[in-house]
Amino acid sequence: TQEGDLRAGAKLAIKHTTRWGRALVKDLQYRLDINTLHRDDSVRGVPESALQAVCAKIRLNPGVETFVAECQAAGLKTLLVSGGFTYFSERLRKRLGLDFARANVLEIENGALTGLLLDRPWGDIVDGAEKRRVVLEVCELMGIEPSQAIAVGDGANDLPMMRVAGLSIAFRP
Repeated sequence: TQEGDLRAGAKLAIKHTTRWGRALVKDLQYRLDINTLHRDDSVRGVPESALQAVCAKIRLNPGVETFVAECQAAGLKTLLVSGGFTYFSERLRKRLGLDFARANVLEIENGALTGLLLDRPWGDIVDGAEKRRVVLEVCELMGIEPSQAIAVGDGANDLPMMRVAGLSIAFRP
């Protein structure tokens, strides 16, 4: 049922967010439990429709669309670098007209989750170090200093990128 699919998708998002959040709070790195992060049998077989149902329920925080639009109107490039999943980040990138997004990739085969995160050419998981690296790389590609970058974050894994940016905004930390 759609309700069951929604619960399964929410369970997936909460489970990974909670696990990663706990690891960060305890000052552990994502990579300490990389086997668990790369293979999660509890979500194997969850239909893609569960992710679609979660997408339908996503609500942006008040002011996000205005903030992004004002940044873009001022000529700024906008990036989303998330420890979440591309399934959601790509939809947000398109919805907000962002220039770039980077997130973890869930493997989906035959319309269902396999329980795997896919390795990417840039690495295996978006953690705090990867967020920092992306900000520095994009600054270099744009020919600007990191001091000209603005980083907005809401968690401990955002601190590395926030430390290299010229202006950091902690949103509901």
